[in-house]
Amino acid sequence: MPVIVMKDHAEPLMNEDDHDRIRPSPSGKSNQKYLLRWALVIFSLAVWFVMAALLIW
Repeated sequence: MPVIVMKDHAEPLMNEDDHDRIRPSPSGKSNQKYLLRWALVIFSLAVWFVMAALLIW
């Protein structure tokens, strides 16, 4: 029985916190973040390929 009481007590608090976490982000900012992330990944891969080519040569 105490578990049910604790669950009923905690659910309203959890629901209030969920609204803050599910807030939609502006689409332009998220696209810019992913673009920057992929640019860094591609740049680092290019650096690795250049270094490997120099070491093999």
